[in-house]
Amino acid sequence: MASTQVHIIDPCGGGLILVQCEDGSRVLFGSNVQAAGQQEIVQRIFEVLEDGAIDYFIHSGVDVEGKLDYAAIDEFFPVKNFVELVGQDIEYPASYLAFRGSRPVEVLEPDDVLGFGATSVRVFGAPAGRPMAGGIWRPLALHVAHETEEGTNALLALGSTGGLDWLAIEKTLAEEMKADCLVVNGAHPLDIVITTGDRVEVSIDHLRRIGPKTVVMGAEHGSRSPLRSAALELYSCFTRDNGGQPVIDMKKDSWLALKLDGLNVKTESEPRALGQAA
Repeated sequence: MASTQVHIIDPCGGGLILVQCEDGSRVLFGSNVQAAGQQEIVQRIFEVLEDGAIDYFIHSGVDVEGKLDYAAIDEFFPVKNFVELVGQDIEYPASYLAFRGSRPVEVLEPDDVLGFGATSVRVFGAPAGRPMAGGIWRPLALHVAHETEEGTNALLALGSTGGLDWLAIEKTLAEEMKADCLVVNGAHPLDIVITTGDRVEVSIDHLRRIGPKTVVMGAEHGSRSPLRSAALELYSCFTRDNGGQPVIDMKKDSWLALKLDGLNVKTESEPRALGQAA
């Protein structure tokens, strides 16, 4: 059965994700790589693709801690096109703008869908940027769905979005963001349920509206967060109540692939120490 494959290249969860669409197209999402080094990143993409180009690159909107060496990616897997979501007062890191150069950019409206056979890709982000470390940035989330006559299933990778972003995103897109599988940033495990700004508010409304039956918790970068245990417990209770699976707790020394076939989200995990040769 044809499927859409989603490979978490950087195990911190949403730091770098490669989508192999049903029609053979390749979409690379992310930029803020944390757990893996450049050699491991290139090696892992080689293991997935072996050769060939990246058809579309979608920058995650922020580049705070870890920086991806775009030139190294482009050397082995030339990027053909770029995708950007419209918005107001948005800044992009200079490194990304230099990488993009004069190559084609496909600009998406909030309700636009990129179609690749049975695979559809959407990008979610607040309408305007917000002050973050380094500039007025807007974190983006990636939504991947696989549609067949038998059914549709979807995956939502949160990237570096948080509760504040979802307050703005879900006003008009609550139905569209539904997903069977949620990929959570391991460095910020509870951002989806914590809204920050003038106040701190904890709510699982965003989680309810997305409605995942499977949650992938990315590996944590740096010291262990005291929120991680609470996040694992919360997500486990939520997926269990939805009749789903326990949380997939990623480790830095393993890679994860998810397959969408229209009916189910199947997972394949491969233990691999960072730096280990293929």
